[in-house]
Amino acid sequence: MNKQKREHQERVKAQKQAAAARNKTLIKYGLWAGVVVLALLLILSFTQNMGLNIPANNEVISTDQTKGFKKSPVLLVEYSDFQCPACLTQHRTIRAAWKDIRRKVHLVYRHFPLTNIHPHATLAAHYAEAAGRQDKFWEMHDQLFDNQATWAKLDDPSATFDGYAKTLKLDMAKLETDLASAELKDKIKADIASGRDAGVTGTPTLFINGERL
Repeated sequence: MNKQKREHQERVKAQKQAAAARNKTLIKYGLWAGVVVLALLLILSFTQNMGLNIPANNEVISTDQTKGFKKSPVLLVEYSDFQCPACLTQHRTIRAAWKDIRRKVHLVYRHFPLTNIHPHATLAAHYAEAAGRQDKFWEMHDQLFDNQATWAKLDDPSATFDGYAKTLKLDMAKLETDLASAELKDKIKADIASGRDAGVTGTPTLFINGERL
């Protein structure tokens, strides 16, 4: 068993133990203690995500990466991971159908990198968002998915991602600045928090008008 799996199992075990402890507290001290515990949990959740603009899965906010018909009654929210093979398949499916559905749906892409099994997914998300600062999010999105088999096996795909940026004729100095931006990092954190709030545990996960597929 590798270190990452062991750490994951330990986190799950700790979460279960914490939940069991909370249940015992509720039973022992009654409703008032339960209210206090709930308040503490809410405060913890709030402080962990303080300053993040966390979107719901049935709404679009200004920082979302979107395409399609903005006034469409059909909102498709996709939580995805650029290094995920199943997400690549989903990408190909949406792209194949896009010509027929692009005027019927408003598509939102949100990042949900599974870092325990996809070590380069977060970096890929950063490059996509940085490209988005130059109005090339979807172009970088396509580059990352279309070349997943190439960069996913590298020890460090940074130079390869830089190559995609140059192909897209991005301003490399601005790209470097944006990659280090706290605002960009917070955007990705907000996407992840949004997914967790919606019960997302794997990718790809899709919602249509707030309903999980």
